[in-house]
Amino acid sequence: MTKRKHRPLNILAAILLIPLLLCAAFAAGLYGYNRHQLKKESALIRHQGQYIEIGGRNMNLYTAGSGDKTLVFMAGANTPAVIFDFKPLFSRLSDTYRIAVIEKFGYGCSDDADGERNLGTLLRQDREALEKAGLSAPMSFARIPLPDWKPSAGRSFIRTRSKRSSGWTWQCRSSSIYRSAT
Repeated sequence: MTKRKHRPLNILAAILLIPLLLCAAFAAGLYGYNRHQLKKESALIRHQGQYIEIGGRNMNLYTAGSGDKTLVFMAGANTPAVIFDFKPLFSRLSDTYRIAVIEKFGYGCSDDADGERNLGTLLRQDREALEKAGLSAPMSFARIPLPDWKPSAGRSFIRTRSKRSSGWTWQCRSSSIYRSAT
């Protein structure tokens, strides 16, 4: 009689345990495959640009072109490799302009970020990287804009839409017009 009372519990435990074990095995398999692919692909990734030391960490800054005017490309969040994301656009402009592409800490080949990641910190680090690379104002900034961001060191602001939308869109404004609009 005791066997019959425990039998429904055993069946219920098996029904719950088997899918759980299958999910755990699937997750472990995905993790192992991901680690294998990362090792395999790491040999294919080439560093482009130069490392600029800021606060004991290395930020990657890519420069190209030799024009009189400088365009600085900076991405917002969710752009893991800024250099490769903007390359179709800035490769066409590097014949006329000097190009600088900033990979913020935690993105691309830059070191991981520690500490506070607010807008003021990000802008201070970007300006410091540009100064250490020998790039000075006036510059034109091309970026997916963040709220309350004003190009104080630059002469213009170029807003780009992500390439995930319907192509690239440029909207240019001078600094004074941009400031009066906010």
